[in-house]
Amino acid sequence: MAASRTSYSLNSRNAFSLLRDLYARAPASVATLGSILASWLLSKAWEDYILYYSLGPGGFLPHSFFGWLIHNLILWPISLPRSATTGTSFLPPADLGRGHEPNLLGEGKLPVRRGGRRPRIKGVVPHRCLEGGNNETRQLILTHLHHLSNLHPTILTLGSSKLERSPPSHLNALFHHPSANNSAPSPLATHYLSLLPSREICHVHDAEESVDEGSLHCLLSPADAHEVIKAGWGELHPLAGFGKKGFWWPPTVLLDLARLPIVGTLFSGEAQARRWGRAYPPVLTNRGGGSRGLQKLPPTYLMIYPARDGAEVDAVKQIVEASVGFATGFACGTVARGGEGE
Repeated sequence: MAASRTSYSLNSRNAFSLLRDLYARAPASVATLGSILASWLLSKAWEDYILYYSLGPGGFLPHSFFGWLIHNLILWPISLPRSATTGTSFLPPADLGRGHEPNLLGEGKLPVRRGGRRPRIKGVVPHRCLEGGNNETRQLILTHLHHLSNLHPTILTLGSSKLERSPPSHLNALFHHPSANNSAPSPLATHYLSLLPSREICHVHDAEESVDEGSLHCLLSPADAHEVIKAGWGELHPLAGFGKKGFWWPPTVLLDLARLPIVGTLFSGEAQARRWGRAYPPVLTNRGGGSRGLQKLPPTYLMIYPARDGAEVDAVKQIVEASVGFATGFACGTVARGGEGE
């Protein structure tokens, strides 16, 4: 151990000595290379800031340079990598909830999203899709939220997203109001909803100054979340499950860098059950999460990609209805029944 420390110290001194010698022999060349490197880093940082700003406002970070700094220095390092959000390894097991959770989409019944390649995603807060949608399909999804709230006015309310901190004029989110007579969500759904402010079920991204054209975030049952990700319609929010047992420990980035054989076993089905086994709590609450929703997104909180045409609008509507069904305890099924009431 002492020998390795000595070797490291010597190597460090040798590196500094080399840099000092290079600068002493060719100060102009070293200064030029340093300025080129600094210019490249500043250029990349500026490009990243412009892209971050183009995402528009959303979430608890200010839409400013200060928000960009917090995003890159604090949120991004603790978020799930894209390789984890687009897979099912970090989802709770599909049968979590002791067999009482609904699979409203049906196993293998959700059509696979065309194109194969997933769209580009940027950001943690805000979390946005950079391609794929259009204003027409976005309006159709927003209209469907209105339709669902009109069908079930006693337990569903349409309003502006609390998570996105949308303006009051933007009616882009559905909220669940439990009713003993009309709604009986499972204990797991009740627990997950308690983590979200005002029991927000889903919201559509509709900020006019955003590059995002209609992606949405929603809460799904573990089984439905598996189906959505496998069919290519969405991915986990990078902070889904943050603050709960099993979020990102052990650190996947460190394990990937180390290329350890243990990686394959850590993300197996048995490991999933161990990580999320306590996510089905014995004591539950019906109270909304308030500010806790910013800190503990449920582990099945997903981004759904924007619909590109009418056929994809129907698929996204089915996912929204599955989200509402999980949160309320009953299936809406308007799309499956041919869109009655539309």
